[in-house]
Amino acid sequence: MNRLFLVVIVFIAFAFMGWQVWGDVDPFAECTGVHRNECLGAVLKEMADVQGIAAAFESFTELYDEPDFTKDCHPIVHEMGKGAYERYKRGKPLEAVHELSYCSYGFYHGFLEAMVPDTGDPKKARELCDKLQDGVTDGRSVIGPCLHGFGHGVTDGTRPERWGSFETMSEPSLEICSSIARRDDEKMLCAGGVFNAISIMSLYKKNGLVIDKVHPYAPCEKQTDVRVREACFRNFHPTVSHINHEHFLLAAHQVEALEKDADAIPAMENLAIYQSRRMTEEYTDPYIAAFCHRVQPRLQNMCVEGFAVGFLIFGTPGEEYERALTFCQNTELRGEHEEHCLRRVIQSSKQQYSRDVYKKVCMKVPRAFQYLCEEPA
Repeated sequence: MNRLFLVVIVFIAFAFMGWQVWGDVDPFAECTGVHRNECLGAVLKEMADVQGIAAAFESFTELYDEPDFTKDCHPIVHEMGKGAYERYKRGKPLEAVHELSYCSYGFYHGFLEAMVPDTGDPKKARELCDKLQDGVTDGRSVIGPCLHGFGHGVTDGTRPERWGSFETMSEPSLEICSSIARRDDEKMLCAGGVFNAISIMSLYKKNGLVIDKVHPYAPCEKQTDVRVREACFRNFHPTVSHINHEHFLLAAHQVEALEKDADAIPAMENLAIYQSRRMTEEYTDPYIAAFCHRVQPRLQNMCVEGFAVGFLIFGTPGEEYERALTFCQNTELRGEHEEHCLRRVIQSSKQQYSRDVYKKVCMKVPRAFQYLCEEPA
């Protein structure tokens, strides 16, 4: 049992004693040093178990002023999702509240990563996704992140005899995605979770997967189904960012090497989305927009849109759209780029937020672009 684990367990025990007896103890006071984020994740997971999801996410939002936490919040909410599944097994219902969307919907990913291998029944996971969506009454869409998490779950449960190859790892998972999808877009969402999981595994050489640093998108180029192929190029960004040491332009050059627009455009979008977590603390908005001006013209609009969506899904809870709209109106974005940026923020907001919050977003859109709020999603 390592020292960090002992520190976290002892701290959690004392912290919760404090919450229950005094009510004013800082639950994160003992989370310091290089292992702070690991400790924060453990405390939040335990807080959700004892006090409920709402209390955990309320404390979660208080940590958003810390850049290091913001960059690593996605795996933290993954773990919160896994903990929620254990409570779900014990009879605790799950409701698709807005907070579950924080940090790019990582909660759903973690929940399904735990549920799918545990139950071994894809239909139960599909039924859960439908039930969660049916329970949403304010216009938000949660079926996408739920199906993406499902893709993670079926891939994490791949049998050992299929390890060692991107193809053999993905084939059974993609078949399951096809079996539970009712439309092509649902198949793509699920397949995206499959390839995202495989890409992440390859970073750590898990299950015998090895990165091809020269041709990182090679597994995607073998896909013949149009929707599945797009899902692969869209979700291999962890691999491409990793081999380029998280340097956006170096990673973008590998995207530019893709000959087909249908491959390169979704790859560029998600690269920008997930690079936004790091770059927002390091560069000003005009500087970030200038990066997009340095990529090939065919990819510039999608680069801009990707960063805007990244700010929308990784922004400070409750203020995400403010950050995204500000980016779209920076001095480096004019004309076509500004229009594309605002249109994408508006479309994504309609999926991410309640009807009331969506109206607030549109009220903040410049008058010259108000027509974008009247376009169909």
